[in-house]
Amino acid sequence: MAEKEHYHLKLEFGYFYHIYNRTIDQQPMFRNDENYFYFLKQYNKYLTPVADTYAYCLLLTWKSFSYFN
Repeated sequence: MAEKEHYHLKLEFGYFYHIYNRTIDQQPMFRNDENYFYFLKQYNKYLTPVADTYAYCLLLTWKSFSYFN
């Protein structure tokens, strides 16, 4: 059985971060347009108040963000 590992990184003020995520076995992360809009709504709600986003890319099986904290 695979072992679960959790990585926690303290994001520090004044640094740039590139954060990305992929799905398992290239399964779709977003199954329809509403999923994209919901994700962006949540991103705006929780991350926009604490970080400046410089670029983002949402693809079917992964997402990538670059932002300055």
